[in-house]
Amino acid sequence: MTQLRCAFLTKKDAEFAGQDDPLLATELQSRGWTIEAVDWRNESVDWADFDVVLVRSPWNYYLFPSEFRAAIARIEQSGVRLLHPRSTIEKNIDKSYLAQLIAAGYPVVPTRFVPANTVELNRDSIQFWCREFSCDSVVVKPVVSAGSEKTFRLHEKSTDEAPAIAVQAFRERMMMVQPFVSSVQSDGEYSLVFLDGTLHHSVRKVPKAGDFRVQVQHGGVYTKREPEDWLVSASQTILKEYAPRTLYARVDWVRNSLSNSQSNGPPFLMMEVELIEPDLYLRLTEDGIRAYASMLERWVKVE
Repeated sequence: MTQLRCAFLTKKDAEFAGQDDPLLATELQSRGWTIEAVDWRNESVDWADFDVVLVRSPWNYYLFPSEFRAAIARIEQSGVRLLHPRSTIEKNIDKSYLAQLIAAGYPVVPTRFVPANTVELNRDSIQFWCREFSCDSVVVKPVVSAGSEKTFRLHEKSTDEAPAIAVQAFRERMMMVQPFVSSVQSDGEYSLVFLDGTLHHSVRKVPKAGDFRVQVQHGGVYTKREPEDWLVSASQTILKEYAPRTLYARVDWVRNSLSNSQSNGPPFLMMEVELIEPDLYLRLTEDGIRAYASMLERWVKVE
């Protein structure tokens, strides 16, 4: 039985924050591991006291991206085994990585990246983007974000200016602009979860009526669902290019309902690849927790 001391990287006052966390901790403890939930912002921690640091639920990192990068650097420099490694985390913090995948021809939701203080978020800019994307509304959000934080749907035909809260949110930070993919409201979003590069399960997330945010904190409902073959193949292709060797990865998709690509476009469009602290929905599967724990043992032993 392996004797290892492992830190679950989380946020302040959020011991085993994710719903999977207590289940995974219990499973690893049954295998002889010692598990401790540790706030990533706690600078007094001696990371060298641990054998492994597993990134689990530091869900406020997007509010302090520079601090988070510095914390990850300190953890790596301590010599402890960090999962994922710093290089993987760094490449996934900023969603501008989507630009590289778009340029390479992968089926990603069309995206424009707008640097801070370059474009005023107002009625004219909203109408411009709607014309550019051939849509009637766009979604704007930060390039560093989580849980639909500061995510707004803005309509072309609105007679009002952009909401003040949205204008303020992007006054001094880069924003992403995407066409609103209407299928998300009825069909939802599909998350494919890969463990050690192999598809383990897929989850469909449907927002509550009248909303487009699929997260459970906004009323979304999650159900396990077998993915279409196209989604599996496309996810594998993207991961092979972007993240070929990862402990875990979640690839999020929406059905393609954009008016300018319905006839000859891909059936689905990718929203993002999650490699830092995604909910993996292991609790919705029969063997997800055990499979994840076994994979951790293999990774720690082999690498």
